[in-house]
Amino acid sequence: MGCMRMATGSHLNGELAVSETRNDPSLLLRAGQVVHVDETSLDIEPVPLRAGQFSLHHTLTLHCSGPNQTESRRIGFGISYIPTRCRCIATQRVNATLVRGDDRYGHFDLEATPQATSVQDNERQHAASVQRWNAMRAQIKAAMN
Repeated sequence: MGCMRMATGSHLNGELAVSETRNDPSLLLRAGQVVHVDETSLDIEPVPLRAGQFSLHHTLTLHCSGPNQTESRRIGFGISYIPTRCRCIATQRVNATLVRGDDRYGHFDLEATPQATSVQDNERQHAASVQRWNAMRAQIKAAMN
């Protein structure tokens, strides 16, 4: 599936601008985001993973892998844990899942619990969440320019 590689300490540089987007169904990222960097200036570490293993890393860590030459899909799953007092600066509201405690602030719409009875409803719910997330990111990007 292609060995993952990570740039040690790259998360300390903050969020980098996307250099291009590719309409390539083989990319794991739905939006096809690509960040071009000079790899010779980075400390790149290989992170070999066996079947069933996964990596945990900071959201902003630059990472990539070689092409997946198998019939199996790669899976990416991103989680960000924040306290309920945090709020999004965009006007577009987004969903969040409360994993513990109480939400006394209401800065996010609580994500509905997926139901095992309807795959299509769950897919629609997920698509709507992603659409709201992308709209929020676009608002923030526009405000920063």
